[in-house]
Amino acid sequence: MRVTKHTVRMVAAFAAVATMLPLAACGSGSETTSDGKVKLSWYTNENATLMDPVVKEFEKENPDIALDFTSTPTTSEYISTLQTRLVGNQAPDVFVITSENINQLVANGYAMDLSDEPFIDNLADANKAFLSRNGKVYGVSVASWAQGLAYNKDLLAKVGVSEPPQTWDEFLEVSKKLKDAGITPFLEAMSDSTMSLEALLGSKYSITGDKEGLRKVFDGSSTFEKELTPVISEWYKQYSEGLVTKDTVGMSGQDIETQFYNGQLAMMLSGSWAVPTLKDSGINFGMSLFPAYKNGQRMGIGSENGGYTIYSKLTGKKLEAAKKLLTFLTSKTALKIDNEQKGDIVNTKNYTAKVDPAFDDIYKNGIQKGNLYLAVNQFTKGSDVFGPQLVSLLQQLIQGQISVEDVGKNMDAKLASLS
Repeated sequence: MRVTKHTVRMVAAFAAVATMLPLAACGSGSETTSDGKVKLSWYTNENATLMDPVVKEFEKENPDIALDFTSTPTTSEYISTLQTRLVGNQAPDVFVITSENINQLVANGYAMDLSDEPFIDNLADANKAFLSRNGKVYGVSVASWAQGLAYNKDLLAKVGVSEPPQTWDEFLEVSKKLKDAGITPFLEAMSDSTMSLEALLGSKYSITGDKEGLRKVFDGSSTFEKELTPVISEWYKQYSEGLVTKDTVGMSGQDIETQFYNGQLAMMLSGSWAVPTLKDSGINFGMSLFPAYKNGQRMGIGSENGGYTIYSKLTGKKLEAAKKLLTFLTSKTALKIDNEQKGDIVNTKNYTAKVDPAFDDIYKNGIQKGNLYLAVNQFTKGSDVFGPQLVSLLQQLIQGQISVEDVGKNMDAKLASLS
């Protein structure tokens, strides 16, 4: 699935998830077309034009199967429409399963257990784990997206820095040198983003190999205050030490990009989708994973993509056709289309994606090694509540209205109110 800057902003805003009601839907209608082909319905949240080469190639390789492909490109609308189809006895045979709806789909028995299917062997470990629950694999995720630190090499060189900062302490040191030289060190659009904090949080969890992270808050074994406070204390130093302007609260991503492209800003957050624009700007730039928290791993802010699953009630020829489709979608032929025509950052065991050399660090050390973090993936409920609340609380912190500890305390209070 192709990820754009718009998609990232939508994910960062933590799109609302519709509640799904269990119902034994009967599937998508007739099994064959008038000319005897197996009719397979496939519903996604992807752009139909970009998916057209995939559909055509599959039907070319499988002339006995006719795909009924439909899509709703906006994830929140897709989830809502999928819910309507599932509870209305119009379940698609194959559909997309995402971090926003996997828990509901699995709990209500809509997604098939694909653990023992041969095509699962092609999945990267991180992508397989992303759509797994209780030791079972429910979806086929073949790509990931990520952003990291974009930096102006010439501005860093002016203060004697030849490489991007590897740790948060180094980041603060470099920022101080830049600030003292009259150069704006770093900006992040705090009007709608918590990405840099999330990178540090993911890095913190990497120190102990903690795969549960914020999920512990939702199962009652930890609190937001305990999980967030140490990281926010470090993250806030960029503001408390006067290295980053408090005006970021009112800045948009476009405002920040303009400053970077004009050579006025040393570092910002960015991803693979921005590489062409960065090159066109003429800036001597580099890209790297975000600096590490203490002795943790450097992280990319991002996630494995949603993937494809099979409707759990499917049987007979339709089930055989659905498995052929998922087998094809994990083949080198389909993955090449995903990567080279759709622009996806493919991440599987049987295909190496072509990426711009500028994106190598984020791809090789972030995506391929599974060093990605996105908080919404660990919000097991209230994703439409806690994301915006965290943004709001960090804005208040930056403006001096609340303390570091108050951020987690307020999140815990909100969780208690929803229980």
